[in-house]
Amino acid sequence: MPTVTANRPLWFIDNLARVLADGETTAGALDLVEVAARGGDMPPLHVHHDADETFYVLEGEVSLHLPGRSVTLGAGESFFAPRACRTSTASSRSGRACSPSARRRASPTSSAT
Repeated sequence: MPTVTANRPLWFIDNLARVLADGETTAGALDLVEVAARGGDMPPLHVHHDADETFYVLEGEVSLHLPGRSVTLGAGESFFAPRACRTSTASSRSGRACSPSARRRASPTSSAT
């Protein structure tokens, strides 16, 4: 099994994302993505029904918006959002891990939901 994945740049909305590790390199355990966003850029409130999401701030600030509360994190801080938790973010540069990986969640034989 490969242990290193290419840092594939992807544009997601107005954010530049680099996949650092994916389901192929982690045996379906997680996806690890670095996201660079314009300050104040914010995707709509959304839900990951089948994955937990952990945010780690590399530089700048990340504001996480959840129903009924907001959390602002600085460089070196992290936040865990369990599956089915509605979130939106306004950030500069952060790392995000989703577990299990999208590849594992998409597998018809996966029991992860």
